[in-house]
Amino acid sequence: MERDRARRQRSDVDLVRFTTASVPSLPDSGSHLVAGRLVVVSDAPPDEVETWFVQTELAVSRIPGLRQGRPLRDRGGYFAAHEVRAQAFVWDAAVQARADAFANQAMVGWVEEVHNGPARLRSGDVGRLLDAESVPSPLGCGPRPTRLAAAGFGCL
Repeated sequence: MERDRARRQRSDVDLVRFTTASVPSLPDSGSHLVAGRLVVVSDAPPDEVETWFVQTELAVSRIPGLRQGRPLRDRGGYFAAHEVRAQAFVWDAAVQARADAFANQAMVGWVEEVHNGPARLRSGDVGRLLDAESVPSPLGCGPRPTRLAAAGFGCL
């Protein structure tokens, strides 16, 4: 309990501004240091919000945020409607099929990058070699396998 409280005190603040299709982004998006805390402001137009419910690799991080988020302002009940939708979201067979397809595609891409890495090293193409460096290790360390596993297992 004490550790949770300490973690929350050090945590950054993520603000999502739900925008409209006609004005998809607003000024001041990005990272800001406010009173010693990192405040990340991002914009989410309707088409992007829709992807949170369709693309499994996004659903695993965005659905919990919608379920646990707190609106600072909710004009027209937009956040409330998405919060209800997030609470009702179910990881069913159709969602699992999309997660499996994502995992298959991601793994093929990583294998290709790993395969190309030595060739890039031999050719001296350092910039493109960095692409291979970003591929996770065989032990599964790094952000990509975490996202892949979360999507594959439907961890919300």
